[in-house]
Formats: sequence, structure tokens, C-alpha cells
Amino acid sequence: MRATGLYLAQNQGTPEVAQEASVLLKHSDPLLRVHALRLQRFASGPVQVSQVAPLLSDPVKTVRVAAARELLNVPPGEMSRLQADAKSSATQEWVSSISGHLDYPETHLILGGLALTNREAERAPSAFREVVRLDPQRTDAWL
Repeated sequence: MRATGLYLAQNQGTPEVAQEASVLLKHSDPLLRVHALRLQRFASGPVQVSQVAPLLSDPVKTVRVAAARELLNVPPGEMSRLQADAKSSATQEWVSSISGHLDYPETHLILGGLALTNREAERAPSAFREVVRLDPQRTDAWL
């Protein structure tokens, strides 16, 4: 029930909500940690990094991946080298986990978007071409 409440709070997120949810980042239930993580996107940049980065090393893969996803748009200069390495490792875990679904165009959309976010522009076109090959009606890939 608490995790559902956190999930629903994502629609009304504010810095205050992020602050209140931050106490749950250390909760023993990984589901609560994941949903509390998602609320940290409403915190200011430095606060978000300080709250989310420790969870890049969480013992639960789902939590590590959620932390990496929340930090995708944080520029590398705003993280320590150790945090950036942990983010890279957790992102690779995410890519590995979705790579089992390469027969779905949505997976390639994610990979193309991730390539653009990481400023790996040379990898993005092939991912979007694969989306179009799998589903020519996916206009988001054409764009």
C-alpha cells in the first residue's frame, strides 16, 4: 500500500515530496526504495545526486537500475568519479536486462534514447532504424 502511494505521488511531485520520501530510500523493502527513488527527480540537482547515488550500489538489481534511470540526465561533471562509475555499471545492468527483449520495437526505442542521452549519437540511428524495421508505424522512431 505504501509503494502504491509513492507511485501515485509521482503525478504531484514537488521538492517537498521528494524530501519526505527520501527517508524511505533506506527502507528494507526494495519496492519502497524504488518508488521513493522515482520521487527524487523532483529534488534539486545536487540533492538528487546525493540522495540517489548511494542506491547505485544497492544489493537489489531493480533498485540499482531505478537509481541509474533517475540519474540519466545528470551531467557527468555533477557526479564524483566513483558515482559516475557506479551509474555506468547500473546502466549496463539495465541494458543487459532489456536486451532479452530485442524483438520488441520499444526496446530499441529505449536503447536509441539512451544513446542520445549519453551523447553516443553514432549508436542511436541504428537503434531507431531497427524500430522502424520492426514496426514501420512507430512515428516516434521516424522522427
